[in-house]
Amino acid sequence: MAEEKARDPTMPERKPVNIPLSKIHDLPGSVFAPPSPKSLEALTSSIVLKGIQEPVILRQREDGEFQIVSGNRRRKASELAKKTEIPAFVYDMTEKSQGFPLEGQCTGEAARQAVDRSGDRQKEGHEGGKC
Repeated sequence: MAEEKARDPTMPERKPVNIPLSKIHDLPGSVFAPPSPKSLEALTSSIVLKGIQEPVILRQREDGEFQIVSGNRRRKASELAKKTEIPAFVYDMTEKSQGFPLEGQCTGEAARQAVDRSGDRQKEGHEGGKC
């Protein structure tokens, strides 16, 4: 039987929104290990068959475009699958509002802290930033 996540009833439920892949950019200073071709191929096939199962996490820029915080492999696999949009949770992660990115911290840890503060924790898998 599938395990359901407990949701905090005091926090509003977030719904993912579809964002054009063309409007998503890398987060400056983030370093991600490139996925192996085999794992990327498997993820691409899964996306073609089932779609994105876990939305990516984005940060909105002042110009209306987005920066990817978590989900680089899903973004790359979606591009290879010839998708034009990807489901995403979009957060306000400005330096002043959330303390993001945190100086001296790896990007993945800073992203997890910002998402935790917003009350919507997503599975990070192997896509968090590397120190």
